[in-house]
Amino acid sequence: MRKTGPQKQTERILGFDFFIGYLSEAIERSFEGGLVAVPSAPVLCAAADDPATREALECADILLPDSGLMVALWRILSPKTELRRLSGLRYMNALVRHPRFRAQGGALWVMPSEKSRDVNLRWLNAIGLRTEMEECYLAPTYPKSGPLRDPDLEIFLQDSIKKGNGKRHIIIALGGGVQERLGLGARRRFGKRFCIHCIGGAIGFLTGDQPGVPLWADAFYLGWLVRCLADPRRFMPRYLKAARLVRLLVRHRERPLNLP
Repeated sequence: MRKTGPQKQTERILGFDFFIGYLSEAIERSFEGGLVAVPSAPVLCAAADDPATREALECADILLPDSGLMVALWRILSPKTELRRLSGLRYMNALVRHPRFRAQGGALWVMPSEKSRDVNLRWLNAIGLRTEMEECYLAPTYPKSGPLRDPDLEIFLQDSIKKGNGKRHIIIALGGGVQERLGLGARRRFGKRFCIHCIGGAIGFLTGDQPGVPLWADAFYLGWLVRCLADPRRFMPRYLKAARLVRLLVRHRERPLNLP
């Protein structure tokens, strides 16, 4: 009988190791602790210019292929790929309903504003995931580039450990490019004591805090179009800049973005 080696779990794209399993497998692995990042196309483009963003993606314990543009183009460039898209929206929707996540008492949340916190808390409690305001940290305005650590957030997390409330998960619901760097800072401070999920606006799509993206639109890689139609002045410039990803993928393929 022919022996088979261990199954491949990641695929290298632009120097980053993207998870190639199924959604359920990614969630189960996340319970081991560490940093889960779900970079969009704009974040991948930002990584070409900002070493701190690039480092955060390189150091993530699980890196999910959220970008439909990246996945579609990679299937053309590498026809034998096992890569499948795992969106932040699907990941978030499955995580908050996972029995093990609920059994562990839910999460600590990093929210972008009081309005977002209030909307998201109402939704979390409505789906039976009891979450208190004291379990939310309101993020300040962070720099757009460079290494990122927030001492006040670390005190908030340390206080949670001292209280012994059993919270093992941190969900960072901030913009892409910020949350990955912030998550890496927390990962370095607390190791794998927490499961750190950088899911950006995914919860906002579910709660109505952001223009909703139906799951069917997400499944057909049309989330970007729904967002652009809902708020073209905000989202169209962002996604037009993300077109740069095509050139990066064709030029670098597997090679790191910091190489010429």
